[in-house]
Amino acid sequence: MTGSAGIIKPGLERIFILLKYLGNPQEKFSSIRIAGTNGKGSTAYFLNSVLIKTGATTGLYTSPHIRKPEERIRVSNALYEGDLLHDMGELEKSVLSSLPKLLRDRPTFFELATAVALDYFRQKRVDVAVLETGLGGRLDATAIAGNIGDVLTDVSLDHTEYLGNSIEEILLEKIGHVKGMFLVSSSLPHYLGNLVKNRCKKTGCHLSVLGRNFFFEKLGNGAFNFTSNSVTLKKLWKTSPGDFQYRNAAIAAAAALKLGDHCRIEFEKLSTAIREGIKQTCIPARFEMVSNDPLVLLDVGHNYLSSWTLRHELVKMRRENGHKTVCVFTMMRNRNPVPFLKSLLGVTDLFIFFPCGERTLGKKDIDRYALRQIVPLEVADDFPSAYKTAIDFSGRAGLVFLTGSFVTAENYYTFTDSYEALAQKG
Repeated sequence: MTGSAGIIKPGLERIFILLKYLGNPQEKFSSIRIAGTNGKGSTAYFLNSVLIKTGATTGLYTSPHIRKPEERIRVSNALYEGDLLHDMGELEKSVLSSLPKLLRDRPTFFELATAVALDYFRQKRVDVAVLETGLGGRLDATAIAGNIGDVLTDVSLDHTEYLGNSIEEILLEKIGHVKGMFLVSSSLPHYLGNLVKNRCKKTGCHLSVLGRNFFFEKLGNGAFNFTSNSVTLKKLWKTSPGDFQYRNAAIAAAAALKLGDHCRIEFEKLSTAIREGIKQTCIPARFEMVSNDPLVLLDVGHNYLSSWTLRHELVKMRRENGHKTVCVFTMMRNRNPVPFLKSLLGVTDLFIFFPCGERTLGKKDIDRYALRQIVPLEVADDFPSAYKTAIDFSGRAGLVFLTGSFVTAENYYTFTDSYEALAQKG
């Protein structure tokens, strides 16, 4: 496998070397970074779609991928044209032959992918790139880029072994890279908001916060009003399901308005782009309804905050339909599944776990975490058998939701062979 695959090594030394070797491609185009615990991928998709509607040539860099690595890199929604793993391997080989000292501290998979993405955006002459951070922000490989502004989505306890054991420490890591002209932030409690304000004051960037400087009002069925201190956009529509996407769409709209100010995009053109871009955004595996008959939902949420977001949606659906609900899940090996699953008790009639190789929890972990004593649980051998059991249990009028990791999404799309057209839409 190319790079130090699966290994997380915070630090900027290796990405500095890679980008210098490539001629610092990140300096050839404008970029905006999106950090946060939840919602940063969806917000990146919304913002990219809006910018495309302005007529800009955009780069979009997200992670992880679902089916194939090329999904991580897009130019105006078109997937990376080469073989990403091959190109990452060639870059690594070339750099190591020129700078053998890197053999002692090899670049990671994510660092190589980031370097290839930024160089690809230069080759394609993008006007602006939207970059989703991988882990944290301050020491993330994307921190080297980003010269216009930054976006901060919701923050919660996650990856504590790398980012810190408190929400304050994690937030400081996620805003430690902020250096652009503005920061658009999700709403934050007062004690966290002060940390963000202090960072912006230190760097001189303008801060705009949801609930203070801009707002959204849900109208139902995907419609919402957006207002800021100077702008009102009525009856915007999002087709991406889930109430949580109102927040992500509003943050993307606020970021687009900030970019419009700095790039001098005419307001009428920008407001039309916001309206059309948000409406046409397609986000794979984020509370995605992948089947209507039977009703099947797919969401790659995998941490405690995302499980409560999912619970909110399921409560609403059960109130409307009263159907049996089944959760099919797997989780990465470094995850404790107990908090995630406990938050879904009361809205889930049956949980079905399936293992998927060394990357995920195995059958032995079911006993290690005593999951059978915590939730009503069945254990399947693989995804196809878990899916069949779920459909049989829920019946035609029931609901099956697939969750816990991107591996779950990968298995569903592989099983149904339904991802390619969706991946191209973006």
